[in-house]
Amino acid sequence: MGKRKWLFILSAAGLLLSAAPNVQAEKAESRHHEKEEWIAEREKWDQQLLKLADKYSPETKKEWEAVLSERKQLIDRMRKQGLHKRHHHFKAQRQKEIAEMKEKVKNGEMTEAQMKEKINSFKAKREQFRLKRAQARKQWEAAVRSNDGAKIKELLDARLQYMKKHNEEMKQVLDSGPAR
Repeated sequence: MGKRKWLFILSAAGLLLSAAPNVQAEKAESRHHEKEEWIAEREKWDQQLLKLADKYSPETKKEWEAVLSERKQLIDRMRKQGLHKRHHHFKAQRQKEIAEMKEKVKNGEMTEAQMKEKINSFKAKREQFRLKRAQARKQWEAAVRSNDGAKIKELLDARLQYMKKHNEEMKQVLDSGPAR
C-alpha cells in the first residue's frame, strides 16, 4: 500500500512538473499579448489627440506629431535598454527606506510615529498623483462630450507642454544610463 501511495504521488508530481513549462509559456504569451494591447491602445490615444489637435488647434498639429513621434522613439529606446522596468527599482528603493526606518525605530533613533508619518507622506504623494490624473481624465471626457472647443484647446495645450516635459525627463533617464 505504501509503494502505491508513493507511486501515485510521484506520478502526480511528474504531471505537474511537465505542465509547468506550459504554464510559463502561457504567462509569457499573456504578457506579450498585454504589451501588444497597450501599444495598440497608446496608438489609438495618439491618433485621437492628433484628430483633436487638427480640429481645435491646427496650428499645433505639426508640433503634436513631432512630440508623439519622439515619445514613441524614447519609449522604444527605454524598452531596448531595460529602463522601462525602472519603476521596480524605485519600489525596491522605497522598501529599503522603510526597512531602514524600521531599524531606526528599533535602535531608538526614530519614533514609530515619525516612521508612520513618513510612510503616510509617501502614500499621500502617490494618491495625490492618482487624483490629479483622474481629474485630468474627467476634464478631457467632459470637454469632449460637451464639444467645448475652448476647453479642448486649453487642455490640448496643457497636455502638449506636459508631454514635452515628460519627453525631456525620459531623455534624462536614458542619458543617466542603465537601471540600477
